[in-house]
Amino acid sequence: MIDDDSAVADGSEPAAPANPVAPYSERPVARAQREKAHALIERLVAEGRVRITDPDDDEVTEGWRVVN
Repeated sequence: MIDDDSAVADGSEPAAPANPVAPYSERPVARAQREKAHALIERLVAEGRVRITDPDDDEVTEGWRVVN
C-alpha cells in the first residue's frame, strides 16, 4: 500500500499542477509595488527629498504601501 497521496493509480509520476503558484515577489501586484519603490528611490536620490503636497487618502495609502 502506498501512503503518498500524490501517487497516481497506474504507478506513474503525478502530473504537475496546471497553474503553479508564483512566489509573491513575482506576482503582478508585487512587481508593480517594487517598480513604484524604485521610482521613488530614484526621485529621492535625484532631488534629495520628495515632497507630496496635499495628497488625498488614496495617495497616502499607496505611498505607505510603496514605502513598506
